[in-house]
Amino acid sequence: MTRDNSPKHRRRTTFGRRTAFIAATVLAAVVGTTAATTAEAVAAPVTARDGDSAGAAAEQRRGARQLKPGAFFTPIGLTAKLPAKPSPGAEQQRLKSMLKLSSAQSTGLYLPPQRRSAVIIDDTPESRAGKVKLHIGVPGAKGDGGEQRVITLEPGSNILRDGPGGMLYLSVEGGSSASITLETLGIAEAPRFVLGRTSNEEFRKMLDRPTNVPWVEYVSERTVLTVDRATALKYRDQDQKRLMESYETITRVQDAVNNVGDGKTRPSPLVQHITLDSQKTGATDGQVAFDPAYADVVLSPGKLAQRLGPISSSHDKRTWDVWKELGRHRQLAPLGGDGFGEATVSLYATAVERHFSLGGGFTAGITSKLSRTLAGLRKADPSSVDVQRAVMFDQLRLAYGPDFWPKVNDLAGRDKPRHPRGAQDNLILMTSVIAGEDLRDFFAKSKMFPSKDAAKVLDKLDLRTPKHDPSAFENGRPKDGRVVGLGE
Repeated sequence: MTRDNSPKHRRRTTFGRRTAFIAATVLAAVVGTTAATTAEAVAAPVTARDGDSAGAAAEQRRGARQLKPGAFFTPIGLTAKLPAKPSPGAEQQRLKSMLKLSSAQSTGLYLPPQRRSAVIIDDTPESRAGKVKLHIGVPGAKGDGGEQRVITLEPGSNILRDGPGGMLYLSVEGGSSASITLETLGIAEAPRFVLGRTSNEEFRKMLDRPTNVPWVEYVSERTVLTVDRATALKYRDQDQKRLMESYETITRVQDAVNNVGDGKTRPSPLVQHITLDSQKTGATDGQVAFDPAYADVVLSPGKLAQRLGPISSSHDKRTWDVWKELGRHRQLAPLGGDGFGEATVSLYATAVERHFSLGGGFTAGITSKLSRTLAGLRKADPSSVDVQRAVMFDQLRLAYGPDFWPKVNDLAGRDKPRHPRGAQDNLILMTSVIAGEDLRDFFAKSKMFPSKDAAKVLDKLDLRTPKHDPSAFENGRPKDGRVVGLGE
């Protein structure tokens, strides 16, 4: 029998030996019988490379939380293949979004606090180039140490010991065809629903099994939702398949507001990470955090994808709040600055509202009515500047058609001005260009005026005066004449 000395065989053999060595090391550490020489090897620090979070290597050695008496975590070995993704910064620049999405992909694995564990990855061009990153901790979760720790993984074995511990995520930067094989030892598996791979019944069985892993995850192509185990059990009998399908639908609907998808601008393959471990609702780079009071909306497809009724209290608008916060990662930087963030994000919430609403008066056509939610919010707080501007923007959709804002946002995404312009100038200029009409008077009613430079551009364009005041569009066509279309 001849011996296989090929490079592929040597890599596979070396990888297997490392796996066996790390398995013995970690298991010995878990039961407390590690020899002195092995203990030194286990405690060896993992060096952070350039681009890692400050102090990431030190974080691995920091102890901040001890296991409860009697707690147990079964050491396991898992293999996962994760496709490479573009960097969040590159995608933000390509789509001109205000916030970055996340390249950190769910593994469903949990690193116990203060427990020595191992992560073993293939020797690939990506791992040799330092493009494989391990993210420890649920973003923003106090129980997982607050901020994620980001570590660069090297080919072969990487020994981990993180004080707080937490859920594990991988990011791989590189070409679309690149991938990484991840093997883990001494790491626990969290209950996880993956759309298209896990049935509701399978997920509930996972959820019912006793475990000390404190987190549960729900995953679809472009959404990762992480909640604490107690909350997941409370909403155990919801339809998880429909829930994650609803998140995918919301993502597609909000992308369409920017003219993204359906063969137009390519959607981002990055994910939006939603959490329920925060005392403050809000979106940041890669993440949307909701107060636990929003759990019934975030985890119930019947409320997440519902037709909204009249707004009479803050409780009534929680679904609207969720839609709005999910839209933050779609907001465009050229239109969302200068204090227009709250108004422009309403474009993405109203798009979802129209999609999930039924019956007449809620279609996206030019004869549709003003958003019911915006009308209710205006009635509840007529002095709110943000609501007034949001109503204005929806009136432009009514006046110029359902494709008005996708065309405006597409123009904003492709625009390359010679000199920087503020969001107010961009809004007045770009809406006027797409409408084919000079909308200065319309915006002036809300005390929005173009700068001198923007006014000169509008003067050169010599656009006609609107045949109908867009602010009259709330309940269908104005009585004094017909609607002016984009093609006229």
